[in-house]
Amino acid sequence: MQLLKTFVTEDWVNHLDEKHLIAVQKTFIPKDFRDKLADMLYRLRKDDLDIYFYILLELQSTVDFSMPIRLLSYLNEIWRMVLENTPDHMVERKNFRLPAIVPMVLYNGERSWTAKRSFKEVQAGYEHFGDYLVNFKYVLFDVHRYDDMELLQCANVVSSVFYMDKKVVLVEVLSRLAILTKNVLSKLKTNELRIFIRWMRHVLIPRLPIIIRENVSSMLHRITPQEVEKVVSNLGIAVEEALRDAEEKGIEKGIEKGIEKGIEKGIEKGIEKGEEKGAERKAKEMAMAALRKGYPVDDVVEITGLSRETVLRLKTEVWGKNAW
Repeated sequence: MQLLKTFVTEDWVNHLDEKHLIAVQKTFIPKDFRDKLADMLYRLRKDDLDIYFYILLELQSTVDFSMPIRLLSYLNEIWRMVLENTPDHMVERKNFRLPAIVPMVLYNGERSWTAKRSFKEVQAGYEHFGDYLVNFKYVLFDVHRYDDMELLQCANVVSSVFYMDKKVVLVEVLSRLAILTKNVLSKLKTNELRIFIRWMRHVLIPRLPIIIRENVSSMLHRITPQEVEKVVSNLGIAVEEALRDAEEKGIEKGIEKGIEKGIEKGIEKGIEKGEEKGAERKAKEMAMAALRKGYPVDDVVEITGLSRETVLRLKTEVWGKNAW
């Protein structure tokens, strides 16, 4: 809900109440596509309103021009679920209404999203038939549009995906994962964490040395909210050891350029006890950006994990004597 209220400017968002929002534990994506997609469904039930919010997470960075068509099939499956769980005599009533479904798509590509935003536009000759055609429009979340501080403040699974997917270099991914662990991951519900981990297996594992990919995949598969800090710490140590071993043995072929650069610069800029030393540098950069935008010191401390003294010093660097 916080994600909607932060990134969607439509008037109806202001009338939504998180207290009435329930996560539906079901996926509507065919098994053949679950390695490329993830989805989440939330139901809002209040008074006589019944609304579903369907979020489709694209595990790829290219524009999918068939998006409106695929979304229609998923929306139909949601309505089918509703009808199967509604007695026939209620469906046949004059005042029966299907629940409204608000479709949303997360996109993490660097190029502009150029797929059609409304379903009518993928129908030939739609200009001639107006309201007689089936139509809907989906909300688009573009990962690369959002500020890091905003994403961490949202503190939910989708904003976590946004935050992690903005960088492609391994050392940046690990640094962000360390920051995210401190602020968000341990607070997620188990099903939300599983969705996040499903995404991470596509973001993180392809950037790892081949020799540890299987081990890391297994670690991510077993992760729970209660053990997330421990697992991330172990993950960091495993990656550090693998990179050091690769450097010592001269195993460079097949390792992504980002990893090679990380090795060349030295693992001292890598991970220490599961948290990259560079995470502190990144946290300071984030803190300074937030302070320039006027965020309160206490909020910056909470989000970045930096000490209050450090944030106050950074505030002085940003604003000089005007800081006070």
